[in-house]
Amino acid sequence: AVHDEPGFFGCLSASDGLFVGKPSMDALPAALLGASHRITVQLGTKVTAAEFDNGWRLSGTTLPKPGSSSAADISELGKYDALVLTDVGNLLRGRAGHVAITGQAAVRALAAVSAAASQAERMPLFALMMSFESPGSGLPFDAASIQGGRVRWLAKDSSKPGRERADGRECWVAITTEAFGKELLGSRDATGALPAQTEEYLSSRTDTMFEILQRDLSTIGLTLPAPAFMRAHRWGSAYVGGQPPGDPAACIHSAAARLAVAGDFVAGGGAGGALKSGIAAADALVDSCQQ
Repeated sequence: AVHDEPGFFGCLSASDGLFVGKPSMDALPAALLGASHRITVQLGTKVTAAEFDNGWRLSGTTLPKPGSSSAADISELGKYDALVLTDVGNLLRGRAGHVAITGQAAVRALAAVSAAASQAERMPLFALMMSFESPGSGLPFDAASIQGGRVRWLAKDSSKPGRERADGRECWVAITTEAFGKELLGSRDATGALPAQTEEYLSSRTDTMFEILQRDLSTIGLTLPAPAFMRAHRWGSAYVGGQPPGDPAACIHSAAARLAVAGDFVAGGGAGGALKSGIAAADALVDSCQQ
């Protein structure tokens, strides 16, 4: 098992260190942001509306804690100097994460990018979750990318800090390549919507993914025993296809509205494009706020 040239989403090489969120992956960006004394991180908050009037007045909800029965009420979240939107869903009415933008300068700045975002095609990937009874899978690694395979990434989830299981089972996750994900997807309807994830739909993808994973592993002389449990999951918006509305490694920026739109759906290029787009957005907003 070797890292292929692009690695995992173009982010890894054989010499790179790995970072894992504990207890879940959302802890990772929170920790990175929290390491800066100049940044205050507000977690568990959903912004639903933003009004520009010489600054951004945000409103939304503070999400209830897991297990809480209390409903989240819409409330004012404060006024801020600048706004960054980093998800295509922020721009599309009816999509989860949509933010209602008001204010003449802001609406004008968003008109072109919103039109382009509405044409963006979601490019799904699939994940296969597997668990094995003791003595486990028998694989001689905790994570691997198999060069030339249709499974992009294979990782032992139970080896990550805080992910050990009390029952001793060994848990793994496999993620498809873009091409294999498209093959597994099936036909979209006339609106472009993804197929419903029925039990039959997921069951057939589960069996197919495990068969292909076994085939990929066989190229390096390995095989898996029968899992005690396995199930496929569709990652519906892993990538955004189509022509990005911005220049490569750039962002959409309005100095007048102190607004930036950034992400791989703007600049293209997956995780690398998202990173460069975010840096471009930060630089642009620093300049705007200093004027």
